[in-house]
Amino acid sequence: LERDLVIAMHLARPHTGIDLVTSKRNGEDGYFMLTLTASDDLAKRDEGMDYVFVLDISGSMAQDGKLLLSKDAIGAFIKELSAQDRFEVMTFNVQPNMGFNQLQPASEEFKEKAVAYLATQAARGGTVLNPALTTAYKYASADRPLNVVVLSDGLTEHAERRVLGELIRRRPRNARVFCIGVGNDVNRPLLEQLATDSGGMAAFLSREDNFARQAASFRRKLLRPVASDLKLDFGGIEVSDLQPKTLPNLYHGAPVRLYGRYTGGADATVSLRASVNGV
Repeated sequence: LERDLVIAMHLARPHTGIDLVTSKRNGEDGYFMLTLTASDDLAKRDEGMDYVFVLDISGSMAQDGKLLLSKDAIGAFIKELSAQDRFEVMTFNVQPNMGFNQLQPASEEFKEKAVAYLATQAARGGTVLNPALTTAYKYASADRPLNVVVLSDGLTEHAERRVLGELIRRRPRNARVFCIGVGNDVNRPLLEQLATDSGGMAAFLSREDNFARQAASFRRKLLRPVASDLKLDFGGIEVSDLQPKTLPNLYHGAPVRLYGRYTGGADATVSLRASVNGV
């Protein structure tokens, strides 16, 4: 294939809840797929949020048009910000470089300045994400959520990956990291781990993606409260081999799927407990 095949689907559920598919042969353990879906019954947020967009401009981003792809994606995300939001743009290779050196209101003036700043950036140098994340954390404030949005191919030095894991664990209390992998040559496991461990989520962009649709979808996920600390009770059914072992946060428009096996089987009520907005 000379072009990527991108399939976009809209998934909706009338109410936040659980869907379950099982498969079992006589005399054997059964297998299941459980899907948690957040619906529109979670009210939208009214308050503004802070964003730091972190763009990888290392040499590997010059390949396959990844840097141009990233610039277009950030431009689309910035366009979706509301007047109550504030934002900063940062580029990095070995060291971070700031567009504004402070959070700016998401006005048309600053949106245009951000896009103009990104247009001047060229791919060069190595990839060291640690200083960029450390700098982004400094924008956290106690009264507003901070969303750090990293656009990168994740092709960092192997030695840095352990450091990044520790850095994610030391993030400010109200900060989440969202990783957007760009292009086909991308370190998907690293970006997914960084996002999941921080309570954020990961997405991946192709040249055939619709950036406006992706940005609008991303924004919708953040406008509704996130359910965290998910705990499932299987109603007495014995389950094993669960994947993932730790459930990630549940976002609107981003179902969480859990796979596993079960022994025996009977009528049971599966229930979910979670914190919404810290409650």
